[in-house]
Amino acid sequence: MKRVILIIIGLYLVIGTILVSTYKENSKKINYFTLKQNYSRLMLEEELLVVSLFIDRDDSFITEKSMIDSALLRNDESEIAVAITSVKLSDEDIQYKDKSYYLYTLNIDFTEVYVTNMDLVIEECYLDILYNNEELISLYIGDVALSFRDEINSDNLDFVHMTGIVNVIDGKKYLVGICLKLDNLTLQTITINDIYTNSDLLKFDLNNSFISNEAIVDNPASTDLFGEYNHLGDKEEGVIYFDDSYYYVIPVVYQEMYQKIYRFPLTIEYRLYNQDYKLEIDDYLFFDEFIRLDDYVDEIREYQYFYPESN
Repeated sequence: MKRVILIIIGLYLVIGTILVSTYKENSKKINYFTLKQNYSRLMLEEELLVVSLFIDRDDSFITEKSMIDSALLRNDESEIAVAITSVKLSDEDIQYKDKSYYLYTLNIDFTEVYVTNMDLVIEECYLDILYNNEELISLYIGDVALSFRDEINSDNLDFVHMTGIVNVIDGKKYLVGICLKLDNLTLQTITINDIYTNSDLLKFDLNNSFISNEAIVDNPASTDLFGEYNHLGDKEEGVIYFDDSYYYVIPVVYQEMYQKIYRFPLTIEYRLYNQDYKLEIDDYLFFDEFIRLDDYVDEIREYQYFYPESN
């Protein structure tokens, strides 16, 4: 009987040692990750860029705003200093690989480097954060395309309606077109020469656009609208002889591969009185979706931080 009791005590000691060791190891380790995004924005003065960080602890220096000393956006070719004005904890409960994570949003400010009419493009962008404990973390965030403007307005042309047209391709949803209605504020003929955004990921094929008497709002399958149209490759040149009584359905063309891009600004180049003008439209959410992170492993960059051993 004593032998059985000693064996049981021994097992408890072994299990307890393992649990204590595991707890100590976990208390020194932080798991966190970012999800690749395509940040295409029109940045008015004092506007912020919001980046998401997923982390398995809510008590670390990584998400402590007072610990942040400086930050910058960079890739191998360029960098720009930015300021992180706030770090906010979301109420969302995030699950990834059967593990719980907290979602924090980092608000990035460009006030100190703001230049009117500057276009900033940083592909394969990292957010570097230096802390006042001399630790540096680099977060891969994706592709960044920002257009800095003081104001946006047009006396000749305005938009009335915009909708994204979405289709499922290879099991995932992608934007394949937009439905756009504009208002001619003059009594003269306007010709639309080009429509584009500040990201090179996608373009708009005016030559294969068509008109509709009604807004397309239900995101129908693109095969019903564009037939056998190929959404990969280069766009064809074309113009739209504009009539503001119609909605214009314009296909999206991706340059190399389908990309997840939900929100972006539009620039519309048009001709009036034999002169060229631009209408800039602030970044617009063309479609949204619920993302299961486990389905987007290829878009996730995982990291670990280990606290140094104490003396």
